[in-house]
Amino acid sequence: MNVLGVLAGIFIMVAYIIAIRELIATKQATKEQMKFWFFITTALSFATANSIQVMVTTGVWGFFFIEIVNVTLAIVSWVLAYKYYRQGKRKEAR
Repeated sequence: MNVLGVLAGIFIMVAYIIAIRELIATKQATKEQMKFWFFITTALSFATANSIQVMVTTGVWGFFFIEIVNVTLAIVSWVLAYKYYRQGKRKEAR
């Protein structure tokens, strides 16, 4: 397995954990953050689909494992951002 790919995956995981902690701590998200999380989650979904293809053709599962963790963290980040964005919109409407 490619060491650089593993390191990249680990650093991305750390970045997601930091982002999730920040979203939970601040309980707010902007429209720009919503766009960012949408696009990054979509891109990681494609990367995960690619990793499945790599796993099936080569039998190497490490890349798939890293991608599935990253896409899961991206989905969690996007859901939290969406939740806090909607809560913020409701507060503005009052």
